[in-house]
Amino acid sequence: MYKGDIILVPLSYPNRSDDRLKLVPALVLGVDDESATISFIIARTMLQDDCDLILHPKKGNGLKRRSIVKLNKLLTIDREFAVGRLGTLSTREMRELNLRLHQVFSLDIA
Repeated sequence: MYKGDIILVPLSYPNRSDDRLKLVPALVLGVDDESATISFIIARTMLQDDCDLILHPKKGNGLKRRSIVKLNKLLTIDREFAVGRLGTLSTREMRELNLRLHQVFSLDIA
């Protein structure tokens, strides 16, 4: 698992009528030996914020429709929690991701 990978993460939703977990896509923002920091990917593009990263479906990323990465909503998970890998970002998308992260966290680019 590496920064820029799009993975599947099981989530439970309180409003679901069953107790089954739903697999949702997430973007890996950073990893260490035991954990990964992720940001969830949603297809409801009408919920887009200025800091969100827009992703279009491509063979390399595994997405089926235009989606947004919610960069202002982060979560750190155990690496074992990921159940699959859909794909990875392109070089251009990685550059855009890094610029957006600098924006979100008001980081200086050295």
